[in-house]
Amino acid sequence: MNPGARKAEADRDRDTEPWQKRLTERGLRRLLGDSGTAWVATTLLTWTAGRLGEVFRDRPETVARLDLRQGERFSVTARPPLTRRERRLSDEREKLARRVERASRPRRRQRRIAKELRVAKRRLARHRPGSRRYGRASDNVTALSAELERASRPRRGARSLQKRLDLLDRELAAERGRIMSKARRRKRAPVTAKA
Repeated sequence: MNPGARKAEADRDRDTEPWQKRLTERGLRRLLGDSGTAWVATTLLTWTAGRLGEVFRDRPETVARLDLRQGERFSVTARPPLTRRERRLSDEREKLARRVERASRPRRRQRRIAKELRVAKRRLARHRPGSRRYGRASDNVTALSAELERASRPRRGARSLQKRLDLLDRELAAERGRIMSKARRRKRAPVTAKA
């Protein structure tokens, strides 16, 4: 037996079972012989078999650890990958949300009125309640508050964008619900706590 073959036998791949690897190597060595080329072929075929075994082996994967009481159930539904329609809807939603945010920013007029209102409230606080100046300042604050409220109303364009965004949100939620219900329909054995 050449030293390379002994080394290949000694270096066991951790991903495959040792006995399985040993049997595979011995079988290939008998089939191919003891030459250097046979050693390379044996090593390569053993490594490939190990990787293929990894791909096709159905190993359980730990998702979460939890303690269940008797009678409790725990089921996991993996979220399927995004569909083309869902991806398109979410991209469209992001763009529309940016437009809504831009359309609903405070305008220069709103900022100016808000600043005037702050100043008017400070002036109102300086005057004695019941005086003529207090009455004028109070009227000014009331008028500016009403003006700010009118200026802060969403514009027609912003309202229509918001309606479209709400509609798109509902459509996206319905699509996601459809996808998740489709994923849940595949029957899996739920994990149940045992006594």
